[in-house]
Amino acid sequence: MAAALAVAFIAASSAHAMDYSYRVFGKQIVIDATGEIEMDEASRLSNWLSAQRWGQRKAYTIVFDSLGGYMVGGVQMANVVERFRLNTGVAHGGECASACVMAWAAGVHKSSATDTRIGVHMARDGDQIASDGTLLYARFVKQRGAPASVVAGLVSTPPQEVYWLSPAELRAWNTTIVDEADTPLNRAYRPQVAQPTPGPTPQPKYAAPNGMLLIPLLSLIMIAAPVYMLTRKPRASGAPASEGPKDIYGLTWSPPGLNPGPLHRKAQRVDPRPAYQKAQGVDPRIEHEFSKVFMTTSKEGKEALIERWTDRKKCSRGEAMRLAIEEWRRENR
Repeated sequence: MAAALAVAFIAASSAHAMDYSYRVFGKQIVIDATGEIEMDEASRLSNWLSAQRWGQRKAYTIVFDSLGGYMVGGVQMANVVERFRLNTGVAHGGECASACVMAWAAGVHKSSATDTRIGVHMARDGDQIASDGTLLYARFVKQRGAPASVVAGLVSTPPQEVYWLSPAELRAWNTTIVDEADTPLNRAYRPQVAQPTPGPTPQPKYAAPNGMLLIPLLSLIMIAAPVYMLTRKPRASGAPASEGPKDIYGLTWSPPGLNPGPLHRKAQRVDPRPAYQKAQGVDPRIEHEFSKVFMTTSKEGKEALIERWTDRKKCSRGEAMRLAIEEWRRENR
């Protein structure tokens, strides 16, 4: 693991050590981090933070412009970002690639601009591809929500090239994309500016204040509903409930064709059970004895027991109860 983290992970060789500065927005601080990520970058960032005198102000966002550096430094910076629950962004006109993406991906909220680039590629150890480092990198960003296409681009792009993320991939990674014309410099996360309190919303003349119109409306409904039920004409018996197709949410629906038959013919209830299972009078004494013998059996269990005997003997429900009682007594003598 230590060997994998020690690999160089930079997209360009002309980078310089990371430099830190900050901007003030009210009581909030935005940190700008520009340059190459060193192996001890977390210590360098902690030392810089310790030297600042911000009073009551608090850092809430760190904005990157870096082509990468050492993987161990990227992992350590990500730990700092997660520990202090910082938002992360990429500077307008800037780039965040390689190890920088590890620190950027650790933000509580991530952002970029339409004129920035964020990219990934394989890790390298000298002039060779570092397989362990590449797998660690891929696992790291995947655990922090990277889309599958980003992970695939990472593990298939050589160290001397960069797989730049598309706007669609950034949005799939829950990234806020800010227009470069929105502000000079960077507003990866806009400062929290107090908005003027809006005045009371004018109400129409017919609306009662504080929603009191609801009470008379409910009263009207309570009076009108019974009157409607008493005065409406009942539908003729046997008439179909609806006629013709209806348009429901843009879909044409036709009620199933129902033939009610002659009006003088009453609908007859059909018992789907076999003849030997149709409703028959059960001797109350047998029913009482059955309930007493199987008092610990669930209702479903009792019905299953009766159904088993009626299917086996083609008998009535009462006879099935009697046979079940006899069987229980034989087995429990």
